[in-house]
Amino acid sequence: LLGQLESSEPDILLLDWDLPAKPKIDLLANLQELKSRPTSIILGTNSQEKEAILAAGAYHFIVKNAPPDALIPLLCDIRLHASQQQR
Repeated sequence: LLGQLESSEPDILLLDWDLPAKPKIDLLANLQELKSRPTSIILGTNSQEKEAILAAGAYHFIVKNAPPDALIPLLCDIRLHASQQQR
């Protein structure tokens, strides 16, 4: 996944924390080293992991059973922040 992120340089990474894969805390740490680091939004079922996920570099954590409308303000905030950085 890290290689794909490095070559495609996405603005946003929406990651399902509960999918089986390499330890995702390591992935978040490795994202910090990319020259074009995507903003990471993590979806998960265990809200007790939120603090560790945010400390590892995620922009935001959303519990999977949150209403879909919870994602829209985050995306708007990311877009606003990106447009302010381009000025």
